[in-house]
Amino acid sequence: MNDSPVQNEPTIEQTSVLLIDIASALMSSGAHTMRIIQNVSRMAETFGYDLDLSVFQLSIMMTIINKDDPCKLLTQVKKIKPLHLNFTIVSELSALSWDTYDKHLPYDEIIPESLEKEFQAGWYYCWLLLQMQLFAGFLKVILWQWDLCSLLPLPASL
Repeated sequence: MNDSPVQNEPTIEQTSVLLIDIASALMSSGAHTMRIIQNVSRMAETFGYDLDLSVFQLSIMMTIINKDDPCKLLTQVKKIKPLHLNFTIVSELSALSWDTYDKHLPYDEIIPESLEKEFQAGWYYCWLLLQMQLFAGFLKVILWQWDLCSLLPLPASL
């Protein structure tokens, strides 16, 4: 097995976009910050880059540095979209980072569309949850004959 980085390395811009998207997906799906740093750093190493990553609750700051030429670096900041806990996404992205590292997957085989597919499925569950909450509120009004106005907070001056 060849232990060198992937032969057809992507540009630093392509790699940084992919890695910060993966870090953001991990954070919004409920991964622990150390897991995010390990997974993303593992993938960066495969492509011949070092990584400095700061993960916060609402944003991620990443500096990616070319190992061969440390003068080639790029810093990005990305806001994290609040989604939902989805440990399936966390597991799949963790497995992808190991596959990238162990099998030296080329950049073209790491498909960001798989992230979009997972998030679309996640949004379906969020929408389903919202509909269930609305239905439960409707049942409270109908079955227990609650007055809708009693559910709304009214100002004390009225």
